[in-house]
Amino acid sequence: MTVNIVTHLHRQADAHPQRPALIPPKGDAVTFAELRDQVSRMSAAFRAAGLRPGDRVVVMIPMSVPLYATLLGLMQCGAVAVFVDPWVGMSRIAAFAAFAEPAGFAGSPAAHLLRLAHRELRTLRLTLTSGRRCGRFPASLTLAEARHFAPDPEIFQPDSPETPALITFTSGSSNTPKGANRTHAFLEAQYRALARSHPVSDSDVDLPLFPVFALRNLADGIPSVIPDVDFRRVGQASPPRILDQIRTHRVTTCTASPAFLQALVRSGADPAFRRVLTGGAPVDN
Repeated sequence: MTVNIVTHLHRQADAHPQRPALIPPKGDAVTFAELRDQVSRMSAAFRAAGLRPGDRVVVMIPMSVPLYATLLGLMQCGAVAVFVDPWVGMSRIAAFAAFAEPAGFAGSPAAHLLRLAHRELRTLRLTLTSGRRCGRFPASLTLAEARHFAPDPEIFQPDSPETPALITFTSGSSNTPKGANRTHAFLEAQYRALARSHPVSDSDVDLPLFPVFALRNLADGIPSVIPDVDFRRVGQASPPRILDQIRTHRVTTCTASPAFLQALVRSGADPAFRRVLTGGAPVDN
């Protein structure tokens, strides 16, 4: 049977309810039990808004607790998250929307301003903002309102390995951006492959720059420290701020781009990681 990766979050919330799951740069950490509660309430809100299994929802929220509550809430109710970097240009949003044919849109207030500039995105069934709203502007639902729904006890179980769960896009640096369909079976296989090739320790704390690795951490019960960086310019990360996160939260592993790691190395920083994984761009000596 194909597994919905959200099942792993629920399992970890049972095993380690008080363990930090996501540690943002500002604000309190969210435990596995708290994140499961948020995800289940988001799923209930999405179902109440009329989302059906297979419906696509564009998600334009930066790497944060709200991002994972939204992504996993969509997966729990069987909808398909179409993840778009929040800082892409207006022409890219139009291209993504044409490809995705979404039923909904979840984004930051700034992302909704871009949404409202495109006629085909103005009248979607579901619009959710991570900020505030006034009437139906800029969206019909807020994250805070979604958290008032009673937790959804049901986890959508895909009946086929080809059932889509997540759609991501190539950068488009060399051509038109292309959508990559990540099915529930793909996400489960990816999780198991990472678990085999890069096993974790129960005492690990990870600093992931790539959102997919935070998903893996959530499935394995490993805390993720969300880097205090501008994700548009990771090569300009502030080493003192990152080192403060590393020391405060006793980070043991890091999954990041070469540009981010080079910024740390050039500053003379020497974090005591037991393992570093990097990729996505040329790696210099």
